[in-house]
Amino acid sequence: MEAFWDKLLTFFNTPLGIMILSAIVVSLGGKKLLEKPYWKKYEGAIKSSVKKAEKDVPGDAKNTSEMKQSAALLNTIKLWKVKHNGKEPSVKIISSFDEGVRITHDDLESKGRLRK
Repeated sequence: MEAFWDKLLTFFNTPLGIMILSAIVVSLGGKKLLEKPYWKKYEGAIKSSVKKAEKDVPGDAKNTSEMKQSAALLNTIKLWKVKHNGKEPSVKIISSFDEGVRITHDDLESKGRLRK
């Protein structure tokens, strides 16, 4: 049995073996790596929600950043529900939107596109 593994490792150390191994890895995992996150489909709605939350939440409130994050996420979910006839989003979708809100907020803030 040990001889089998030695031959297999020797084969995968050749250019052909590396090419085959690379093809297997790309075919199994490449699609997932190239896939856009779900929230990207709703990037416009998320941008609007972040900007709305920035205006609606007062700056002197406690936990301002958390409140803005929560408001933007809730508004994004509300917009998603309207598009999907009142259907409740799954935890996976909500998690994706949460990620999208955080990334979009940071992006808008770094570009100076948020009014304070």
